[in-house]
Amino acid sequence: MPIKDRLELSARVLASIDARRNQSCDHSVFSSVERQVVDRELKELADEWALNPDSPAVPGIWRLR
Repeated sequence: MPIKDRLELSARVLASIDARRNQSCDHSVFSSVERQVVDRELKELADEWALNPDSPAVPGIWRLR
């Protein structure tokens, strides 16, 4: 799945989680799912960034050579 599509899907999931929290007034609802979505997307983006030889250097992201 292209990055743009994957991020849009993840954004919809996170918006759904936020809506559930607002309905229940419980800010811990689905917090572990939220963390997994965010962590997965950040890891995927970092991996793709590291594999792109044209991307500028970013502290904390190691280049794979």
